[in-house]
Amino acid sequence: MSESPPLPDTPVTPPASAAAEVLPARSDGATKPVQATGDGSGTNWGSLRPLLLRLHFYAGVVIGPFLLVAAVTGLAYTATPQIESILYEHELKVTPRGSAEPLAEQVAAAERAVPDGTLLSVTKGAGPSDSTRVAFSKDGLAEGYTLTAF
Repeated sequence: MSESPPLPDTPVTPPASAAAEVLPARSDGATKPVQATGDGSGTNWGSLRPLLLRLHFYAGVVIGPFLLVAAVTGLAYTATPQIESILYEHELKVTPRGSAEPLAEQVAAAERAVPDGTLLSVTKGAGPSDSTRVAFSKDGLAEGYTLTAF
């Protein structure tokens, strides 16, 4: 048996001329020398990419809560009519009995219920089971708030 020569301590590297050219296979079996592109002559994307990924992460952490608040408040704003109809169903719906009172009498009854209020608006119900909404402003209420009589 022959003894194999000892392995060197350092890895064997191909000569520089071999690293500079790559021989891709072609469909006709011929090869064409191509210059290798791993010489670092391009952009420094390898060192810039981690920085951009980190910046993107922190931007998401900072902006994310604002987007979440905007989404939740937008959803609440959009769903307000449905929420209002559930919460205030006992004021918004009535059981019709006979003929409806004239609108002027409904407003007069609301004004008696809120004697020191200033009439702002009257919204008549769409159907026979919908109540009439009469809105008043009143001294001492915060800005944007109204008193409503049904």
